[in-house]
Amino acid sequence: MNFLPWIRYLPFKRSLDVKAARSSIIQHATKLVREKKAHLGGGNDILSLMIGENEKARSYDHLAERELVDQVMTFLLAGHETTATAVSHHSRLN
Repeated sequence: MNFLPWIRYLPFKRSLDVKAARSSIIQHATKLVREKKAHLGGGNDILSLMIGENEKARSYDHLAERELVDQVMTFLLAGHETTATAVSHHSRLN
């Protein structure tokens, strides 16, 4: 799709499914970021630590909420890839 970027805007089932899934993930990630911000200092997970450091940062180093949401999506992808690779290697060994 990268060589035809306009194709993602056509109403194909796949395009609509991807758009709906992305919207759902963004909605849940935004909710998670806002909950973590409301309970600042209440967790030892990577997102809580990142938000805590972000709150201490200078204005030019400060991440916007959208950037924090994007980081949650990066964590999701990285965790998925790590788990998929581990399961794949484990299944080949057995």
